[in-house]
This record gives sequence, structure tokens and C-alpha cells, in this order.
Amino acid sequence: MQKISDSTNTANAAGEFTEGSAAGGIPATLLRAAWLNAIQRELVAVIEDAGLSLDPNDDTQLRAAIRVLLQGKLNASATAVAATKLATARTIGGVAFDGTANINLPGVNAAGNQSTTGNAATATKLATARTVSISGAGSGSASFDGSANANIALTLADSGAVAGTYPKVTVNAKGLVTAGAALTAADIPSLPWSKIGSGTPTTLAGYGIADAVALGQAGVAWVAAQTTNIDTLAINGVYIVVATTLGTPPSPGMIGTLLHYERGSSGGRHQLFIDPFGNFYKRSQWSGSAWSTWTVLVTGDDEATKLEAEAGTATKRWMSPLSVFQALRSAAANATEVLRGVLRVGTQEEVDAGSLDDVTVTPKKLRQGFSCLLAANGYIAFPTWLGGVIANWGYADINTAINGGAATVTLAHAYPSEHWGAVGNYKRAQLVNDSLAVSTFPASLSTLTIVLDSATGASGAPTGAQQAFYISLGK
Repeated sequence: MQKISDSTNTANAAGEFTEGSAAGGIPATLLRAAWLNAIQRELVAVIEDAGLSLDPNDDTQLRAAIRVLLQGKLNASATAVAATKLATARTIGGVAFDGTANINLPGVNAAGNQSTTGNAATATKLATARTVSISGAGSGSASFDGSANANIALTLADSGAVAGTYPKVTVNAKGLVTAGAALTAADIPSLPWSKIGSGTPTTLAGYGIADAVALGQAGVAWVAAQTTNIDTLAINGVYIVVATTLGTPPSPGMIGTLLHYERGSSGGRHQLFIDPFGNFYKRSQWSGSAWSTWTVLVTGDDEATKLEAEAGTATKRWMSPLSVFQALRSAAANATEVLRGVLRVGTQEEVDAGSLDDVTVTPKKLRQGFSCLLAANGYIAFPTWLGGVIANWGYADINTAINGGAATVTLAHAYPSEHWGAVGNYKRAQLVNDSLAVSTFPASLSTLTIVLDSATGASGAPTGAQQAFYISLGK
């Protein structure tokens, strides 16, 4: 059977009729002949299947046809809702029963016996109580006769592991622990510090290191005790010397910092001493001989004067960076055409200006900005001290029609700041009836447009692939 949506697209989404909505732009459902004919055929089929002839003057034929069809179905195969006798008699307790009269059953409501052997369909208690048991990984049992619930006390079987606490265990497929053991070195994975979230040490002591210099101790490896003798030290290191330290400091009772280092049996033993005033002392001992007398290397509060620094005669005075600079500058004279000396390297701006005669020029600054490409499409870039001029040249292929043509060319070297202009020449091996005027203009800092313009646009003008040569300037 057809729905209205099978013959028109004006039905709603459910395939049913709609009145439409002018405000919502929804049209009303249209009745199509195809759908009306389908409905008519459905109704005619019902009436004719009932054996009735169509009568245009009878509007009750559909109802009559339905009644005829239902009545015929009931007469053919139906079961009565009610009857006075069973079609087939049944036996109940050995007595036949067809429903026409009541019957009496022996042993029930008449003399005699009925067989009562067998089992009840339902009961409240078992005739014999049963034992329900569990075995395997656990054991237990309980008696059950159906009169009440039964609880089984489950006892787990031993897994094989001795009771205790273990950092490492073995688990079987059922999730039971079957063995336990202590951790070994092979069980500990190798992890980077980045994988350890907390508890990482931050000090030498945290790492268990007791024989290293800690941060903030200024490199002090040993602190000389009151009984330490600096004359008999045997371990290289830095020592803090106190007033009561034994041995021979530069002055009796002098405190300070001592550096002791030994260079083997032939290298001797050496000590440097720095007192609180910044004075440096040195002494040495060779092949078991006595220590040499302390020698002053630098006096802490005696800075060389400007004159002393420039003269270079003071051997036990220290020099500040300013004094060193003044001494070097005084010793170095400016070079000239006839005098050897020192020249400052000029800056790129000074080289470009070309006005100074007392600075030197490096190859890099001399070449700054110069490069070239010697090819059919090439360029020359002059150095900045020559103005930084760049010249590009090359050939351009231009597809022309009767009226000419144009092409945009990418230059071999882009101009950093200015593209001044270009000139072009039409490349032709023979005379033609019409000439092509060549014009060029900068399109950008890196491109150039070339135009081949026909003078007359006549049929004799050259067409097809043409070629032009150009030269472009900029900086």
C-alpha cells in the first residue's frame, strides 16, 4: 500500500498529509492521481475477494466484504470459546471424562485406592539432608536439607609461602602468593635522576661522600689543627693556618691560607702562603733538604703606579687592569709609512667613508659587499665603499601575439634597497615587416617586467616565442 509521500514530496517527514504553513514557507500536501488510484485498487481488491460485485450506488460494500471474509475464516478452522462436550474424552485417575457429567475418583471421593508413588513437584524440605562441600584452593562443608540457608566456613589451602613480609613475591595464575624473597641488586632498575620524584639528595653528605670540598667552603680541603706542622705536610691541598699551627710560616704566629703541593721525588715540595693582607709568599724543598726561606712574590697593598707600570721595573707590585692597559698603550706607538707600530682596525663605516689614514683595513671589510655571477643571467655587486652598486643582466623569453607580449623576470641578485631601472634590447636575427618596441620597468626589488610592443599590430608583426636582453641597476 502506498503512503502519500510515495507520490508527492509535499508530505511531511512522517510521510503524512500536512495543511502547510504560509508563514513558514511549507506547502500543503498535493493529492496525486497515482496515490488515489492505489487507494482505489486496495479497496476494490477487498470487495472482490469477498465475492461481491462492485455497485456504485452501495456505500456499504467494504463493510459487507470484511464481514464475509471474517465469517468464512471462522467456519474453516476455529476453536470454540465454550462447548458442552469435549471432542475427545480424557482419562482422570482411571475414570473417563468428556465434560458431559461429573465423575468420582476412587480413593479421592469414592471407595478405592489411587497410586501415590513418585516425587512431589515442590516441597519445603528434603527427605534426606545433603552435604555440600568445597575443595581445591579452599575447603569446607555444610549440611543442607532445604529448610533453611546453610553457611560454609571456607578454609584456604596453604599456598606454599611461609607467613611473613616480603619486598618481592611470586603470584600464580589465580592471584595467590606462592613464594616470597628479599630484593637483590638485579631487581633494582637503573633510573635517571629525572625519574625519581622525591628524596633526591642535594648535598655531599646526602650522597654519602665525606672526603670532598662542599659548596661554600672556598675550595678548602684541610683545616690545619693546632698540632699540624706545615713543615712536614705530605698531602697536597689547601690548608687554613691558625696562630697555633706548628711549623714555619712567613712570620711567627702568622695566619693565612697555605697551598701545599708535591711533584714526586725529583719535583720537590712547594708551598704558597697568602696572608690576610693579600701578600703572596713562596718556598720550596728539594730532595730532603731544608725548606728555603719564604720569598715575597706580590705585596697585597702595593699597587704599581702608572709610571712604574709603563717603565716595567717593579717586580713585586701588582697591576690593575687599568695599569696594564696604560703600560701596553704607552709601549705601542702608532705605525706610519716609515715607522713600525700599532694600528687600530677600522670599522666598516670608516672604511666606507675612506677619510682616515691611521687605521688598518682587513680583507673582510675590503671585500664587504662584493660578489658576482658571470653567466648568461648574472650580476656584479660592488662593495659598500664603492657605493654598493649592483648590476643584473640576462635574457627573457616572451611569448608574443600580433600586439606584442610581456614577461616578468626574476633577477639573479635582488636589490637590498633600491631598483633604479633597466634597459632592454629585442633579439632578432633578420628584418621583419613590423618592429617590436622594447620597454622595461622595475616590478620589485627582485623582479623586472619587459614589454615587446608591436608598432602597428599588423599581421606582419613577429609572434610566438621571442627573446630580449636586459641590463638592470640598483643598490
